[in-house]
Amino acid sequence: MSQLTYRAFLATLATGAVVASGAAFGAPAFAAPDPDMYGPMISQVTTISEGLGGSVSFKVEDNPGLSSIDLRDPATDAIFYRRVVDFPGNVTADGVHHYSFEIKFSDIQAAWTKAGHTEALPATVKLVAWGSDGKPSKRADVAIEPVAMTSLDFGIESGQLNMTVGQQTNIGVTHQPENANMTKINWSGDDIDVLNVDEESGLVTALKEGCSDVRAVSDYMDPMVFDPVMATVNVCATELGEDEIAVDHLRVDMEEGETVTLKPLLPKKFKDATLTWGLEYGGAVILKAAEDGKSATITGSNVADWDQVNLTATLPDGTEATATTIAVVKSVKQDATAPAPWVEPQPDPQPQPD
Repeated sequence: MSQLTYRAFLATLATGAVVASGAAFGAPAFAAPDPDMYGPMISQVTTISEGLGGSVSFKVEDNPGLSSIDLRDPATDAIFYRRVVDFPGNVTADGVHHYSFEIKFSDIQAAWTKAGHTEALPATVKLVAWGSDGKPSKRADVAIEPVAMTSLDFGIESGQLNMTVGQQTNIGVTHQPENANMTKINWSGDDIDVLNVDEESGLVTALKEGCSDVRAVSDYMDPMVFDPVMATVNVCATELGEDEIAVDHLRVDMEEGETVTLKPLLPKKFKDATLTWGLEYGGAVILKAAEDGKSATITGSNVADWDQVNLTATLPDGTEATATTIAVVKSVKQDATAPAPWVEPQPDPQPQPD
């Protein structure tokens, strides 16, 4: 493989083709928790029927307590719906405030119209929760109308991905249309003796030499996705050659703040080699190598991007062998900015404490 072709392969692998104010009113007198680093955390966003007769429910956790939640136009990030949160939710002994919300789609449509929009309400809008300390959550998708995936693609032209026995890898997969909001995928592999494939995350572990198809299938158990789509890639595992080295992760998908330990896979020839770790670009992950070089950690930064981790093994006579790992930061903790200009919607009944 030429250097140019190899660089193109790495780029493809990385991009996924180979893939308010004050304390909350009425809060119990628990000891104040440590300051929140990332803002509120939104979870369990669930569409309860689609269309204007439906609603969306979700949960939010935050340790200062919430000040408001808002919905945003996905095209402009402008806020068109805001709900002030003036109650503490359920406060646990660790000082964290827990909230449950449900918003009717008819109320979302009314706010969209009042904000001056004449075009149809988007199929997906963005949800942001704001802490009373002024920090926003990461945006979450709210599916107003289901948009199913029509295709999945691993983007591997050869249709085959090569691994070393003992390696793990995430395999990036893209979907069409890009605005699909029903994107849950189930993973599977043909030969469980050769590859272990985690059905939720798609993490592949090479157990022994051989080849096996790995499949990504849209979640056909979801009643709002009627036509499941699938992509298949052939993954082949081989034993490490006597003149080769490898890293135990071929590709790592991670979130901001997540730390993964990398270890070298070495043949007998390089067992006592000097090991050097480095980053090709820098910025996406933070690399920290052990003093003896026998391991290194990478930690996701606050930038959704990718980098290449390089490992070099050097023998006393100057003989070298190299290996690489692709690290992809798929998600950051906080991606909303200060509130954009917006039109005040009609007041909406305030949620009640759980």
